Amino acid sequence: LETEVRAAVAALPPAIRVEMPGWRADPWADVSPDDILVLPSHWEGLPYLLLEALHRGQPIIAADNAGNRAALGDGAFGRLFPIGD
Repeated sequence: LETEVRAAVAALPPAIRVEMPGWRADPWADVSPDDILVLPSHWEGLPYLLLEALHRGQPIIAADNAGNRAALGDGAFGRLFPIGD
């Protein structure tokens, strides 16, 4: 979907900055402790991304699906928002 995503990004106003860094051997190297991880997925099993972020102490907000809810302890360890919001 890279072509479609790049076309959508090109249509955005210049004030909206989007980076597409590609593959990273250590993706956490690009993440600041002040960044917030947002996981808007409609469905997750048990998202390792959230488990890794929790281990790092990264702030998290995620869609309220079964996997995210389980990983975040029903919202005790991160904020949940309605799917699609």
